[in-house]
Amino acid sequence: RASIMASAGFPDAALESYDRALALSPNPTDWLNRGALLNELLRFEEAIASFDKALASSPDDPAILMNRASSLAMLERYEEVEAIYDRIIKRDPTFQQAYALKGLAVKQMGRLAEGRALLEQALAMQPDDQLTAYALGRLMLQTGDWRNAWPYFERRALLAEPVYVPLKHPRWSGEGPGDFRLVLVCEHGLADTVPFCRYASLLAGRGHAVTLLA
Repeated sequence: RASIMASAGFPDAALESYDRALALSPNPTDWLNRGALLNELLRFEEAIASFDKALASSPDDPAILMNRASSLAMLERYEEVEAIYDRIIKRDPTFQQAYALKGLAVKQMGRLAEGRALLEQALAMQPDDQLTAYALGRLMLQTGDWRNAWPYFERRALLAEPVYVPLKHPRWSGEGPGDFRLVLVCEHGLADTVPFCRYASLLAGRGHAVTLLA
């Protein structure tokens, strides 16, 4: 019932059902699911408390640890996040996602070179991980390694949920003006859109028909 109510968009009813189920039979799976729901509701401290209940009986369960790390990251408690990923990696050195997420955590603490090394390691372990490639590209852009960053950053178009709304038409690959129109798509927020929209004028100056989609 809790799972159905959560999927149907009734989180309070879902939490009530989780609590009733746990009162009858405490178990790590229900504590985990309860915490995941609280994470979705942005109630991170309460989510951590649920994950701690789950860990009491399953202390090394990577799913519980990963969810707990997610809550801690939202609270910007990155040192604790790093400790969780170290714990996971020590137990399973092949856990690729732990390296990637640890890389993002240490990046947030200003350790950019270490973050890059971890993301590169994670990508080497799973070369088709588009999300890690995108994260690596963003970090490389942040450190000024633009030329090497762009191929990784371009892989954001391959994400299951792209960070922008893609058009149905083919992407431009840099060819000269022809019987086509370039449509520049605004991707992130105004902090990116405002400086980058100047490329509309530059492209028009090279003879392209250009539309800026904002």
